Amino acid sequence: MFNFKTKSWLPTTATAAVAGLAAISAITVSFISYAAAPTTPATAADYAVNKRMVINATAEEQAHVLTEMNEFLVALHTINTAVANKDFETVAKTASTIANHGKTEKPAVELSFESKIPSEWKAFSRPLRQGFGEVAKAAKQAPTIENVMVTMAKTTQNCVACHATFKIVSP
Repeated sequence: MFNFKTKSWLPTTATAAVAGLAAISAITVSFISYAAAPTTPATAADYAVNKRMVINATAEEQAHVLTEMNEFLVALHTINTAVANKDFETVAKTASTIANHGKTEKPAVELSFESKIPSEWKAFSRPLRQGFGEVAKAAKQAPTIENVMVTMAKTTQNCVACHATFKIVSP
């Protein structure tokens, strides 16, 4: 448990210390049990990353979407760096850019890919864009590290869920 008064991860009470040791013991036992359990060798199909829903795309569509995702990752890095520096103007500007992405004229490759995506994809992408709008709003109206990061955490859970659900495959 983090003690904000002492700014340390040390337990503040004996009860917390016992609880912490119990948690560490449980994790260790769980890990040892998992590591020691005799299992058959895993195949590629056994991994969750390979159980995701496939979206078939052309090589150009896949490259376009992966390029956009890389641009989002750069934007996330920019936002995190700006939050660390308490530069909320950059946070707002960068988050607004992500929130407004796709509201302009789209290239043909993007329109082609969008015709192939299932509604479940949109269930992640729409709230993602709205969430970045909320991040921009938080950075403008209540610019604290805590406020912006709580909003970011709610928003980026859509990224995590989408990446855990889908994979884009091209021939």
